[in-house]
Amino acid sequence: MEEIKVSVICTAYNHEKYIAKALESFLMQKTSFKFEVIVHDDASTDKTADIIKEYEQKYPDIIKPIYQKENQYSQGVHITASLMIPKAKGEFIAFCEGDDYWTSPNKLQLQYECMNKYPQCSLVAGNAVRVSENGEYISIYSNKGYKEGIYTAKDIISDLSMFPMASMFFRKSYYSENSLFLENVQNFDYIHKALLSTQGDVYFLDEKLSAYRQAAKGSWTERIAQNKEKFETHIKKSIQAFEKLDEYRNYKYTELIQEEIIRRKFNVKELNCDIKALKKEPYRKIYNKRSFKWKVLLYIKAYCPGLYSFLIKRR
Repeated sequence: MEEIKVSVICTAYNHEKYIAKALESFLMQKTSFKFEVIVHDDASTDKTADIIKEYEQKYPDIIKPIYQKENQYSQGVHITASLMIPKAKGEFIAFCEGDDYWTSPNKLQLQYECMNKYPQCSLVAGNAVRVSENGEYISIYSNKGYKEGIYTAKDIISDLSMFPMASMFFRKSYYSENSLFLENVQNFDYIHKALLSTQGDVYFLDEKLSAYRQAAKGSWTERIAQNKEKFETHIKKSIQAFEKLDEYRNYKYTELIQEEIIRRKFNVKELNCDIKALKKEPYRKIYNKRSFKWKVLLYIKAYCPGLYSFLIKRR
């Protein structure tokens, strides 16, 4: 029996509008090796599970679903690490949430070959496109002109928005090697990016491998961003995660990690319209780099919230 080389990890919750697109993008992959798709439905209240079942019946050798009767995320369960990775048979892991999808049929093959060609790399990622809820093209994911090649922890932690989670490809052993750390922090996507970049080099493919769907209905981002208190709590938890990462790596990357922590603390001040604090250290440098338009909108939000809401709705 042919050995499974790659396990695709797909988490879904109320993604009935998108999950078929994601699954089709996995099934279109052209590879010289066998792969599986482990898709986790977290007790969706729509037809997500029904759609997954249809694909399970059509492709039983590839689609390996996990159906929940009770929502696990709300109970604090680390779904990927605790429920999905233990079932993965592949040597490598590829991520894609149920509201995103892959755009290249050669994605897995390219990343598999790259990982074997550059064994010093702990992660292979690539560029992507941003699309609307309806799948309409918005922009390229990263327009900063990153060239194809090898990048270090300094490059990645300095810009954690370089690539999306849906373009990441890495060894499954990453989880067992870092289990003690991952069990004690919330598994944010940027923590995975930072941790992987401190474990080895990162190879960046200058190809549009995936699509990141902005403000998708049922997405984690949509649920959190709509609630100021939840969003602030999320940012503060991410700060705690980076502080733990700094300690876990014995402060070898402390300058980089502390800079990221300052950026996130800046976001908390921004969320609360604390303009006075933003103009002071350690946030002044970040504030000064922001555009005039951004500063005007922040002032309007702070002193004329009604007008701010009106302007945002008209965007």
